[in-house]
Amino acid sequence: MHSHTWILEHLSDDDLRFLVRSLVTRRDDHEHVVEVLRDKPDLVDIMLEDPALFERLWGDPQALAAASPYLFFSAALRQVRREMRGSSPTFEFDEDDARYPVFDGAEVRSFLADPARRHYLVELLVSFTRGYSQGQWSSPEKRTIKWRFGHLDLAALERLQTIVEPADRFAVDRRIGDLSLFMAGACVSSEAKPLVQELARQVGIPLEGDSLRESVEALEENGRRAYLRAAHHPIALRTGQSGLFQVLAGEIHLARKALNHLHLHYMPPLPGLAAPLMGTG
Repeated sequence: MHSHTWILEHLSDDDLRFLVRSLVTRRDDHEHVVEVLRDKPDLVDIMLEDPALFERLWGDPQALAAASPYLFFSAALRQVRREMRGSSPTFEFDEDDARYPVFDGAEVRSFLADPARRHYLVELLVSFTRGYSQGQWSSPEKRTIKWRFGHLDLAALERLQTIVEPADRFAVDRRIGDLSLFMAGACVSSEAKPLVQELARQVGIPLEGDSLRESVEALEENGRRAYLRAAHHPIALRTGQSGLFQVLAGEIHLARKALNHLHLHYMPPLPGLAAPLMGTG
């Protein structure tokens, strides 16, 4: 499926109206334009690329409240890509948990240039706006298991991966990769360290030292392994998703840096997002 079609399937009619009101300023037949956009996904993609859209979203609290998460993150990741010029810095942590610049913005920009990768990251971010999930799986012993877990509960996902049928492991491994990447991407200050270290302890991620850098690297490695398992799963091979998950595994550090930039400038800090995690295990 073409990436433009993916976008149109995820945007509501209200989102399309918002796009039209924000960007189509020389016409007043907005409902007609919305009808046209439903059959013009490539035009919708061009509108999402317009810097004026993100300026409207970020500069107007009422506009931001009216937009769906998918619309906001679609515009925000495009803004991140625009900000990642050739000499633009990302950051890493040193042993004292201080950020230092790394001038690899061009690599992050290149990673985000691919529509499939960008769409995946948007869906990943949207998925963490939905609170709690409840799933039902059949174990290898054919017992029905109901499992309720917070979206930030990596320990629950790791346990779940060991008991579900092989056919169900694709979804679980994908989610383990997503959560590991999301948490690593949300680490933008030393305030995140206690939470990340607790998460690593819960799931048995080995930490050789005490720095936030090592915690982030451990989460990246956990995500990389999960995405590789997902890439080799029959569902990924059958549906043509294997290549995407292999790229996510191989370039997870670039995806993490894109999310770091997003969290640092346009989202709340990690502790405010992570309340459901505390007390699990």
